[in-house]
Amino acid sequence: MTQTIQPPQTAQGGHPVGSRRRQTIASLFGEHSFECIDWRQLIQDGVLVRLHIRRCRFSTRLVLEDIGVRVEDDMVREKLSTWLILGEKRLLPVAYMKSLSRIESSARYALKERSFRTELGSFVPSSAYIAWRDMTLSLKVQYEALRDDILANHRLLTRQVLAEYEVIAGDTYQRLCGTHPELVTETREHFVTNYCNRIISQVPSPDRIRDTFDFKYLLVDGLSQLGTTQAEPPSQQSSVNAHEGRSTPVEVARLQVQSREWQRSVLEQDLRMHAQERVNTALDSFLASVVSQLRSLTYDVACDVLSTLQRRGGESVAHQSVRQLGNLLTQVRELNFYGDTEMERMMDQIQQIVEQSPEERQRSIADIGRTLRAIATVTRSTLLDLEEEPRVAREIAIPDLPTEASVRQARAELGLDLDATQFLNLAQVRADVRGERAEVGTYGMQSLWSYMESEAQRAPRTV
Repeated sequence: MTQTIQPPQTAQGGHPVGSRRRQTIASLFGEHSFECIDWRQLIQDGVLVRLHIRRCRFSTRLVLEDIGVRVEDDMVREKLSTWLILGEKRLLPVAYMKSLSRIESSARYALKERSFRTELGSFVPSSAYIAWRDMTLSLKVQYEALRDDILANHRLLTRQVLAEYEVIAGDTYQRLCGTHPELVTETREHFVTNYCNRIISQVPSPDRIRDTFDFKYLLVDGLSQLGTTQAEPPSQQSSVNAHEGRSTPVEVARLQVQSREWQRSVLEQDLRMHAQERVNTALDSFLASVVSQLRSLTYDVACDVLSTLQRRGGESVAHQSVRQLGNLLTQVRELNFYGDTEMERMMDQIQQIVEQSPEERQRSIADIGRTLRAIATVTRSTLLDLEEEPRVAREIAIPDLPTEASVRQARAELGLDLDATQFLNLAQVRADVRGERAEVGTYGMQSLWSYMESEAQRAPRTV
């Protein structure tokens, strides 16, 4: 049985809170109203992922003695330690530090690229799960192998670290002798030895490394995060009673039970009400994140490519831009687990751009710009309806608030309001037009949509 969401609260005047946003979400899911969205099926078609990566950081704070400064006054020393942060000392060779950071960053980036960031957490749809899992397991293997390498070579690596700090300590001693000889109270050998002893005392031991290194992920059922208790919507009879001024269930309970029991019943009722409000808020956020994230990704890439095209004088499409569009195709199609037809159609048109040869792109550059500008206009308008704040793109002629007329024109340019058969015919016509580009010079910078309409008037096509 389809599970529905409770009706939204109403503001003054009787209008639902966020009704435009919710109606936009519903239409993008192909439903007549927000309450009809089968959110349980959506949440069950993916999993919440919690990624945990940790380790001892192989670094410690730099102190004044490390740079040859000694403060005898205890009060001054305390204030300096409270208000002055000098930096950090590394306790592992740089190559290992970079490798550890690279693996952790790659794992977090892989989750970011293949998940929806929702109020419930990182939601990985089934369409992207296997690719994410395989990448993450590969990085886990690399992480653990690097940990084992550090443990196996712990003594050698510690010696390498100390060799570097011996040089630093010797240089610090020489500078002190040259600038503040009165501060030098020990021989060079003692100074270097004490300096390195402070370093080696802070290098993590093999046991600490073994205990602190961890790379794991937890899979959480999204439904479990919403709780199992679903408050039922108020019945019509309850609504009628309220309007007629009759006693509410709480008032009846107050008359029938002892004060303490009545207090408990009120508390339980409020708990149920607030639990339902949390569920509704979480679902609203979850569904909005699902439909908005794909459009945010698409909008940003379209704006990036248009900006690059503008910087190049509108004369050619950069190779990096083609690669960026290709990466967008892969990411959106992995994340579009719920079958967003608008996104599919926009991706189909981006795929046509990606699959063109450099020569074809050169001949079609005006149409490419119009297609990307139409995509940016449509996605920006939808994001605004979803109460998102996409980046400003005035420099590439994308208005902050697209008018209804400009959105209709952009949707027509992309064929978003056509049914599936009409859209396929449109795609074929566009392919024919590209093939006949050399014979269409008389139309100059006229939009492809306008050209097709004029062609239809001269020689109507059967759709």
